[in-house]
Amino acid sequence: MRYLSSLGFIFASLILLFLTATLAVVRTQSAQPAWITFTSSRDHDKEIYRMRPDGTGLKRLTNRIGNDWGAVWSPDGQWLIFTRNENGDPAIYGMHPNGTHLQRLTPPELKAWSPAISPNGDWVAFAGDNGMGAELYRMRIDGRATQQLTASDGEEWAFSWSPDSRQIVFTSRRNSNADIFVINADGSNERQLTDGRGSDSSPTWSSDGSWIIFASERGGDVDLYRMRPDGSDQQRVLQSPLSDWDPQFSPDGRQVVFASSHSFRTDTWDIYALQLDGGHVRRLTRTYLDDRFPAWSPIIDKSWQKGWFAMTGCLLIVGGLRLRYQR
Repeated sequence: MRYLSSLGFIFASLILLFLTATLAVVRTQSAQPAWITFTSSRDHDKEIYRMRPDGTGLKRLTNRIGNDWGAVWSPDGQWLIFTRNENGDPAIYGMHPNGTHLQRLTPPELKAWSPAISPNGDWVAFAGDNGMGAELYRMRIDGRATQQLTASDGEEWAFSWSPDSRQIVFTSRRNSNADIFVINADGSNERQLTDGRGSDSSPTWSSDGSWIIFASERGGDVDLYRMRPDGSDQQRVLQSPLSDWDPQFSPDGRQVVFASSHSFRTDTWDIYALQLDGGHVRRLTRTYLDDRFPAWSPIIDKSWQKGWFAMTGCLLIVGGLRLRYQR
């Protein structure tokens, strides 16, 4: 009987190992972001919407008189941080992805817009204007500890954090053209990354930290480019007859979602997705209106819950087998 009990224990242990390996494979193959949020004026005012990465499942998240725009996701997927025009002045708000628990995060004396949440979930970078021009600020994700990080003669906007939350890349217009700069999260060691023909804007860091993608007018049209975090190896990744702006890397770095227009001077924007491996472009919205500022939801890893249930079940099987053969 002890021999049979040992066989049962070994058999159940093999099942446990198989299930654990299977869950690891499923996690690797199926972990995908659930949503893309974006701003649209399809219902007159600018409001925040969400859709699946294939363009289906459209849902409106805000509904009010006035403009809501530029939503970004917290790393845990529990909050959306966005800009709302309040009595004519922009302010930064937060809410749950279903549109509930709305709260203002920035003080009324500070005009604030263009939020970007750090990957560790601790900080929000944003453009702030206290009457002296738009500068880079940061605050805690709950609105506490607001700090001004730049004091330039230009205007700062379009921020993105490095994956380790130690640096912020942003756009600044300090001469006739807009260029891309990077700065430490505490406001130190500012460096200029681009200084070419035409304006460069909308930089976004890839999740592995190897690339920064951005929009540039250097080739005449507004196309998408990428470069290394030190500004080297600048190369065009998408050339089209349209104007391409607001690029955002997907969490796995394989796709870029962006807004594209038939003319940069008119509100005829739609959302597209670019597959970096192969260059395939998919159109996700077809309003011919003003669909802008797309943002991917994070990949929320819940595989540990499945693994816990699987291991618990296997342990129960092992315990049952041992009791059976002990009798």
